[in-house]
Parts: sequence; C-alpha cells; structure tokens
Amino acid sequence: MGSTDFFSIKRSENTAFSDPIFFALDEKEHFIFVSRGFHALVTKSKESLAGKHIWETFPEVKKSTFYKKYQKAAQTGQSVRFETYYKTLRTWYQVVIEPSAECFEFFINDITALKHQQPKGKFLTVLETIPHMAWTAHPDGYIDYYNQRWYQYTGTTFEQVRDQGWQQVIHPDDLPETLRQWEHSLQTGEKYVVECRYLKADTQEYCWHLTRALPVKNSRGKITMWVGSCTDIDQQKRSIEHLNEARKQLKAMNRELSHKNKELEKTNSDLDQFVYTASHDLKAPIANIEGLTRLLTDYLHEKEGTDKNMETALQMIETSVQRFKTTIIDLTDIAKINKQTDQDMMQVDIQDTIQEAMHLIDDMIHKTGASVEIHTNSCQTIYFSYTNLKSLIYNLVSNAIKYHDPARPPVVRLKTDCHHDQFVLTVQDNGLGIDAKDQGKVFTMFKRMHHHVEGSGVGLFLVKRIVDNAGGTITLESEVGKGSVFTICLRQQ
Repeated sequence: MGSTDFFSIKRSENTAFSDPIFFALDEKEHFIFVSRGFHALVTKSKESLAGKHIWETFPEVKKSTFYKKYQKAAQTGQSVRFETYYKTLRTWYQVVIEPSAECFEFFINDITALKHQQPKGKFLTVLETIPHMAWTAHPDGYIDYYNQRWYQYTGTTFEQVRDQGWQQVIHPDDLPETLRQWEHSLQTGEKYVVECRYLKADTQEYCWHLTRALPVKNSRGKITMWVGSCTDIDQQKRSIEHLNEARKQLKAMNRELSHKNKELEKTNSDLDQFVYTASHDLKAPIANIEGLTRLLTDYLHEKEGTDKNMETALQMIETSVQRFKTTIIDLTDIAKINKQTDQDMMQVDIQDTIQEAMHLIDDMIHKTGASVEIHTNSCQTIYFSYTNLKSLIYNLVSNAIKYHDPARPPVVRLKTDCHHDQFVLTVQDNGLGIDAKDQGKVFTMFKRMHHHVEGSGVGLFLVKRIVDNAGGTITLESEVGKGSVFTICLRQQ
C-alpha cells in the first residue's frame, strides 16, 4: 500500500501474531473491544486504546485503503471483504468489516500460508510437474511459492525458507554473488541468471545449479511477478572442472615437452656441429696418412726383396684409410641434412636430377652390367631440395646394384608419379632381397644386411632421414631371392 495503515506501523522484526486480530468500534468510532492480537499488531496497550477514537489515535490510517473500505461499509451498511499484501511484514492479510446498528466489527486474518498453498493458477501445473526446483516471487523479490521438488531436494518447509530463508541452502561462497545478481535483476527488470550450489538434503552435499528467473509483466509492461527455476548442472560443472584440470596438466606437459624439445634440438645441433667439425678436422690427418702410406708402398716396390707381410700390411692400411674416408663423408652428409632449411627448397627438374645421380654410379653400372630403366611419366618438376632428391635417387639405385644377385644381371626400375598433391618415387630391383625379420632394421645407421658386400650401412639411414624431415613416408617390400621395392611418398604444396 502507498500510505500508512495498521499493518505498516513500525514494529519489531520478530513480532509474531499467534492470537486472533479483532477489534470493534461503536457508532461514534470509539474502541469498545480489542483483542490481544490487535494489541500486538499496533504495539499499544489495552488501556491506551479503550474508549479512544480510532482516527484520532491513528490519523495516518485515514489516508489508506483501509479507511476507504471502512467508509464503503459505513455508507452501504454491508460487509466489506478485501485482501492486501504488506511489504514491511511480507504478509498477506484478509480483512472483513461487519457493520451493524450498534457497532463495526473488524476481523483481520493472516492468509500468507494459504496464498503459498495456492500459487498463480496458470503456472501451477507446469511448476509442479517439471523435474527442476521452481519458485515464484513478488515484484520486490519476496518468494511466495516453491514447488514440491524444492522441498524434496532441500528438505525444508515453507516456514523455514519464506522471504529470505532460501539463503540458508546456498553455499556460503556463492551467496554474495547470488544476492548481487538477484538485486540487480530486481532493480533493472533484467532476467536473472546465476550458477550457485544448493545443499542437497539426503547427501548433505552442495551441488551446482543454474538458477534462472524471468519477470512476468502485465499489458502496461509492469512486472507482476517473477518465475524462477533451478536446474541441476552439477555433473556438467564437475566435468568441465575435470576437463579444465586436464587442460592445465596438458599445458604443463606441453611446456615441459617444448622445453625438452629445445634442449634436444640444441643437443642435436651441438652433435651435428661436432660431427661436421670433427669430420672436417680429420680430413687433413687422413690425407697425410694416405700420402705416407703411398710413399711407403712406392719405396718398398723399388726395393728388392720386399717382405710380403709388409705389403699385405700396407694394403690393409690403405683399405682402412678408404673406409675411414667413406665414414667421414657419410657423417658429413648426415650433418648437412640436419642443417638444411626451407631456403634449400626449389622447383627441381626431375629428369635432370636423375641424370646427375646416374653419372655418379656410371662405373658401378658398367662393372656389373646393370640395366637401369627410368620412367618419369607426367612429372616434370618437384618442389624439393635438389641435393636431397639426388641423394635419394643415388642411394636407392646404388644399393639396388650393389646388392644384386650374382646369378643374374641386375635390373633396376626407377619410376616417378604425381598423384594430386603427392610425389611418388619407386625403385625396384631383382637383387638378393631382404628377409622379413630384418626389414625393420634396414634404415638403422651402420646396419648392413649383407656383409659380403662393401658398404658403410649409412645410405638407407640417410634416405629415411631425408624423407622424415620432409614429412614423407618410405615403405619396403622385399622377398629373398626375388628382390626389393622401395616406395617414397612426398607431399607437394
């Protein structure tokens, strides 16, 4: 109500009205009877009210609806019944004024509980059947109804949670933000949305809920009530928390892996630098040994009666020096591959590169009588490192010839194909072949499958390293006594 009346007179917050509220006036509007309940309502003693004029005692009430209803009863001589809600008490009252020839009788009943038992009809069915907690509130935020799901979940009664009592089932950590959001919605009329934890009665655990409320407005746009719900999102919330924790752990692992990768890259770089430097520094001493060995050999050849054992020893030294030189060259090639960058990439002519590689193994082809068939099909160029492509072709073809079957002339088929964004290089031979149990070892550094043939065991390791660095794949199909097929696939931009 907009004006002062009996129900808005200032009183203690904890005042309770367990006694009936009733009073009577004579025809001159003087108090002739007041109940104990009315004494408690207006906080005045029986003696101070006896025989007093009601409107002189409570002049402010003459401005209220209560006075208007009394005037109507006095003028018509008929009973007047009305209901009214008093914000200061958060209470609904039903007032009945009974006029008679001798007096006016006033009966005042607290009907708040009845109001809660009979919520807004158009929402009753929906709110009682949904699987979530639901509630309604007055425009000022006073909650006047909870559905049965609320009472089942929280284990409370209406008397325990009426008005602001619902705060007792909210987690203490969530309550400040919950109240702030609710007050904001009441002030602005904006929808109410907040995530908070409610205490579940049967487990005594706080579970996450999404609490939402929308204002219901009349035709003039004025809020007449709020309708809210509390949806259980505990499982989703905990899943998100677990996911976030997993993400944090993953980020920490990624940071650690990144750090380890940088350390490994530095170690690899240092090793490559060491290999490159060592191989470069060893070339001069090896050349000196090689020169001295030749001088000693020439000297012994000129001298009569040379010891045969000495000649054999010198040949063994020369062979070891050649192997040492080959190993240094291989290690240098490995270091070069690891140092290559995108700056080495270019459009490479496939046919020219194959011819260059073939020139390097001309002597081997002539000595073995090998036949090399080349099929480049539609491929003209490839975006790749010229040096690396030549190395792939050289190592695969030279290996195919080197490990040929002595029982038949070596035949090598080199084929290139372009399929959409893939460049495919295939090298097939009719050589010795590789046992199935050894095929997984052929790309290991210094690993040799056939020891009767000279070699360092580095060629296929280099091939695999080049392909891996380019993000490609290499596969092997082989059968002992029939030969092998190496297939390289490289992705093209």
